[in-house]
Amino acid sequence: MITLVGHALSPRSRIRVIPALVGIGALAAASVQATTGLGFALLLTPVTFAVLAPASAILIVTLLGLELNLLVLLAERRSSVAHTSSRGRSASA
Repeated sequence: MITLVGHALSPRSRIRVIPALVGIGALAAASVQATTGLGFALLLTPVTFAVLAPASAILIVTLLGLELNLLVLLAERRSSVAHTSSRGRSASA
């Protein structure tokens, strides 16, 4: 049974608490990543290993990291396309 701050969690409570802990850890890690440009896996990995089995923790961190990197890639691509298209319009005007 998982204990959290000295209290044993029932299996039903675990279903709600574990995703919440991983979600809070992912939010904190994404905030650090957005601020500094690195640190997502450095912060998220210990949190997930604390509440999940090692194989599950590795899978979750990998999938969340992939998702974050794809979102950053799409955002950067969109801003780069907007930047080059606005530059082209001002040169032709």
